[in-house]
Amino acid sequence: MAVTLRDLLGVDRFRLRLLVAQDAADGAPPALDRPLAWAHSSDLPDPTPWLEPDGLLLTDGVHLVGADAATAEAYVARLVAARVRALGFATDVVHARVPAVLVDACARQGLPLVEVADRAPFMALIRHVSDALAHERQERLEWSLAAHRAVARAALRPDGLTAVLRELERRLGCWVALVDAAGRPVPVRTRRRPPPEALGAALDRARTMLARGLRASSTLPGDAPAADVTLQTLGAAGTPHGVLVVGTPAPLDPVGRDLVAGVIAIASIALEQSRGLLAARRRHAGDLLELLLAGAIDPAATLAPRDAGGPLAALPEPPVRLALVPAGGDAGGDAGTGDAGDDPVAAALELRDAAGDGGHLWARRPDGTLVVLLPAADAPEVVALLAPTGRPLGVSGPGGLAALPALLAEARRAAERAAALPTAPPAPGGRAVLFDAPTEGLLGLLAAAGGVEHARRRLAPLLAHPAADLLVPTVRAWLEAGLRADPAARALGVHRHTVTARVAQVEALLDVDLRRFAACAALWAELELAGAG
Repeated sequence: MAVTLRDLLGVDRFRLRLLVAQDAADGAPPALDRPLAWAHSSDLPDPTPWLEPDGLLLTDGVHLVGADAATAEAYVARLVAARVRALGFATDVVHARVPAVLVDACARQGLPLVEVADRAPFMALIRHVSDALAHERQERLEWSLAAHRAVARAALRPDGLTAVLRELERRLGCWVALVDAAGRPVPVRTRRRPPPEALGAALDRARTMLARGLRASSTLPGDAPAADVTLQTLGAAGTPHGVLVVGTPAPLDPVGRDLVAGVIAIASIALEQSRGLLAARRRHAGDLLELLLAGAIDPAATLAPRDAGGPLAALPEPPVRLALVPAGGDAGGDAGTGDAGDDPVAAALELRDAAGDGGHLWARRPDGTLVVLLPAADAPEVVALLAPTGRPLGVSGPGGLAALPALLAEARRAAERAAALPTAPPAPGGRAVLFDAPTEGLLGLLAAAGGVEHARRRLAPLLAHPAADLLVPTVRAWLEAGLRADPAARALGVHRHTVTARVAQVEALLDVDLRRFAACAALWAELELAGAG
């Protein structure tokens, strides 16, 4: 522990008596409770050229024999300007008592003054402060070594990056945040939540650092509970993978800054070294997804481990959803390998994997489509993670692993609708659409199962006919009128025989008997799915 003037006043053998105490400024600790950086003696009229700030100066007052008020004022002013923390004045050596002019000068200028009575030796005071400082330095050194060892051990765990950040959080009593290469926060399973105000300012600074594409560090001063925020890019210069943000309740001392620097180095190395492992995991995830989408549930379950976070991708527990980001647009990366490249969607998922946030299975399919298999309850989290990239995102309804082919069709349909959303200004939820079977109804389920293409093929003879613009509205009006010609004719403004003749022509083109209810119901569904009429 650092030694303070209050500590010294409590040691009986030093014979200290407080004569002047400094009032604390708003929010600052009292002068008696501020740590002393040194203690030394000097009787020079101006010792300040040889002094550093924050110390206890001891004097016998030889230079103040017969001093007037102006001399005392000038002496104290020099000590205050040099940021001397307190002045100790020995009595019963040169002076029987502390000169009144010195007491008055210290009181006016706010310099704490203590009397060292009964010829108490200065050397005992100096040695006491020196020993306390040496003990504090030894404690900090031992703390640093233990912290670095703990961080190194954490880095060896399967969830190395998250374990390292949790250890840093524990050792410094800080909060940590991880920002991806696109400037978005990455979910990390740490114990403390960053204060929203501090995190907002840190995200703005992180985006500025990432835009430069250089290795960089930065510090943001702040208010409690984040009195100091340190930011550091992760990864090699030119291609930063993200930014690590550390918020501490007080500015870091050199030992704390050294620990943060060590964690940043370990995190950067872990990210670089994990890229090969993550690429292999993505290839494994791609194989699992292709098996699942082909309906080979048992072989996929055999190839997948029970738990996420290891070298192989694990299957999430049902019910599940499929999230789909179509190929093309601003996506980068290699469709064959699933490499994140410059694709902001894949980059966000990759950093999430590196942070040990398992439970999601994702890969890029041969056609370039990026597919994510996730627990159904995690859909809002995935939308929050991926929607800000601006890419169309479709999410299926919930289902079991055996239903994945149907879920893929649902996700495709949702992605098609997401692609139609505006890109500027961004929609509130980004370009993301969740497929909802209850609101989609039976037609939505048919569309998700490939019903649109089937309907267009079935209606092709009708839609390609030169009179399609007359036949299609007529048969729709006839169906909506309950298969009655008179109300359909009134709605169309034609004769009832015209309606009857056109319906007969549709029957001939489609080879269907519209006297049967089932045929009429099928034709209405096909017209709806194909968007005809």
